[in-house]
Amino acid sequence: MASATVWINIESTLIRLLDDFALPGSRLEPTDVEFKCDFDGLKPTWFDVLKHVVAMANGGGGVIVFGVDKNGNRSGIRDSLLQTFDPANVSNKLRSYTSARVASSYREIIRDGKLFGFLQVSASDRLVVFESDGNYQGSDGKPARAFVKGVVYTRVPGSTREAEQVDLDTLVDRIVQDRITSILARIERVAHAPLESDLVISRPEDTSRGMIIGKSLPVRIVPDVETGSKVSAPLRVRLVPDDPEALPVSEIADASIPFTSLDAELQTQVRLWRQSDTSHRISRLTLSRLYVHRRDLTISPEAAEMCFVSAVYSRGYPMFWASAMDRTRLKEVVDYELNHGKSPMTEALPFVVCAFMWNDRQILLRPSSKTRQKLKARNMVSTLLGFGSQSEFVRGARRGGTSFEVSGKTYSVNSLMNDHARATAVFEELIQLDYEKRIDDKQRALAHRLDLILHADVMASNAPVA
Repeated sequence: MASATVWINIESTLIRLLDDFALPGSRLEPTDVEFKCDFDGLKPTWFDVLKHVVAMANGGGGVIVFGVDKNGNRSGIRDSLLQTFDPANVSNKLRSYTSARVASSYREIIRDGKLFGFLQVSASDRLVVFESDGNYQGSDGKPARAFVKGVVYTRVPGSTREAEQVDLDTLVDRIVQDRITSILARIERVAHAPLESDLVISRPEDTSRGMIIGKSLPVRIVPDVETGSKVSAPLRVRLVPDDPEALPVSEIADASIPFTSLDAELQTQVRLWRQSDTSHRISRLTLSRLYVHRRDLTISPEAAEMCFVSAVYSRGYPMFWASAMDRTRLKEVVDYELNHGKSPMTEALPFVVCAFMWNDRQILLRPSSKTRQKLKARNMVSTLLGFGSQSEFVRGARRGGTSFEVSGKTYSVNSLMNDHARATAVFEELIQLDYEKRIDDKQRALAHRLDLILHADVMASNAPVA
């Protein structure tokens, strides 16, 4: 079977695509091919095509074939679509729903006396996300929606669907590798470089940030033609010790790198969680990245809940996400997890209850027997219920050292408790260290304390703990 992903430029290639994939009684649609019987030019039909175009651009390119019906029969199209799918017209249609640019081309051939159209979609160098909903009125007169704002669409054999986490990882990896390959293809000669050097890709306008080319793409220092040097050895790639902002290419996408927006990413995660996989969790590293850029996010109640549950189960920092939840819903989640949850959720819940449901903290005495035994073994509930006020709880709940060192600076816990701005700055620095996997146990303990100090309800006014 011929590969479908080709740059269609000759008639023989188009004919072969039809012969290989459009088979009567057995319509074979690989990931990068979509068959359409015809095109009527109506809004719902345009939306359907645009959705496939975006999914193919995200997935590495593809082609939409017009003139093949749902049974694989080569029915042909009634009229030429050359003007309809002129690249400029397709771009104008897309521009109404996304700012990303997608390159396309269109060609028609006559095969067995019938007209067929081929709309080729090129791979995009970034994730393409719809920035407006594709709303229209259905044939029954009711409102309908072809695609959703903020959702990443991708291709699977025979159809287009919303990307799941594994799809997002694959899509971003493809974009990263395509960019790296494109950059390396333009390198004509590599100058002298120490064997312990790191090759970092950065943007000209901001060289303080960048991506390190990782193990997935071996890089060698080529011989120096002019001097005849025979030096040729693998370049050992590692994180640059004195550049904590450098990003490994395996990480999904930092907000400073325009693969996708954080809002779009978060909305996609929420839709995956709500609609198809309630056990879906966001990793602690991704949560750290979201927190650092929280001021640029639109955190919906559902997003806050998903991030809260993810943070607890990944042993992250859940208090900020809990603070963004509706208190009634937070109590419902806590009640459920106390009776059905597992570690580490059950061990973190007493702190969550005292931080956000101080007046209802007696619910800690009513969990399932299994959870109650775990909490009793650690003497946790009785200790927390022994605090006389929420302020006293915030000050003394998480014990540890009285001072900590972060990036060469020493901080007093008491001083941070009474300086909200500085405590926030230190917490963000600790989150960044955790993101870079450069945090030690003592610093992680401080991060948990600051998470509680900054985000418990008693701190809602941003006033120092009394």
